[in-house]
Amino acid sequence: MNIRVLPAVLSLLVTLIVLFGGYFAYQWFAIEKPVKRAIHATPHVTLKELRVDPDRIEIRLSADEKFSLAADYLPLRKKLDSLAAGREVSIQFADRTDPVLEEAWNRMAFGITEAVVQRQYTRIPKTVEAAAKNADLRHEVAMDEQFIYVALYRGDHSLYRLIPVKGEGEVKASG
Repeated sequence: MNIRVLPAVLSLLVTLIVLFGGYFAYQWFAIEKPVKRAIHATPHVTLKELRVDPDRIEIRLSADEKFSLAADYLPLRKKLDSLAAGREVSIQFADRTDPVLEEAWNRMAFGITEAVVQRQYTRIPKTVEAAAKNADLRHEVAMDEQFIYVALYRGDHSLYRLIPVKGEGEVKASG
């Protein structure tokens, strides 16, 4: 059997281009483009970075001072989860923090973690409100089945924390 090298290499090259080209085209048209469209349609949010992997979508957002967890983030999160095609969606916010916000978060973090571990979720808004009131901060708390969302605002500064609520009281802060 006499196999010619040039046609075999060209055939392999064309096959690889078609396979990888199809994969990247699918990523772009079915995942990246709809995700970007959903983010751009959400008020008070700007896309900073988008990374799509085969099993995960990582998004970094920037929010302005009119951003609301309940009105803006939760609907966006649901939309992105539906567009993810089974991938895990990780959303991070670019904080515009200052020492006052950091200090307030440090004061409330223990109380929030304790409430989550003890599954006494109604204590969380009270804990956040007390620490925010002491520092004269605007605050917002929201919750869904996966996360507790805490936002602190002071002028044009902001701090966002997403606290995953996992299985048996396991808590991991991310933000």
